[in-house]
Amino acid sequence: MFIDWNNDGDFDDTNESYNTTAPLTGTGTATNTTPLITATFAVPANATVGDLRMRIKTNYYPTTNNTTQLATLSSACSNVINGQSEDHILKVNAMQSLAVSNIDKTEELSVYPNPFSGILKISDIKGVKSISINDISGREVKSLAPTRK
Repeated sequence: MFIDWNNDGDFDDTNESYNTTAPLTGTGTATNTTPLITATFAVPANATVGDLRMRIKTNYYPTTNNTTQLATLSSACSNVINGQSEDHILKVNAMQSLAVSNIDKTEELSVYPNPFSGILKISDIKGVKSISINDISGREVKSLAPTRK
């Protein structure tokens, strides 16, 4: 497996290839004879955010010449003897931290219901300068003047 983490159009950079030096094997289920093979990888902290290219190479019919087969699987651009290469899109999202700052924790504040549709109620708007509503990815959906509804 190869992932172009920096989106520079190749798989030649450090840490852009996984499981290329040892064969992975899997087994099928009673209803599906296609092997299920699992692999784990970590997204680097400096990965480009957005749609990245991921290439998966497989070799279906092992022969006695495993050295040659592994050599074809260890390069992102080599021909595979008895298998295939597939390119996929891997979407990398930015790490978001959602937070509320400057809340006086000595006073109770209720914002309800969550989720809401149409009307969101706020129990106390004293000292509130603005209200912004963000979606799960942190993108601002709406900005409002302070009001209890």
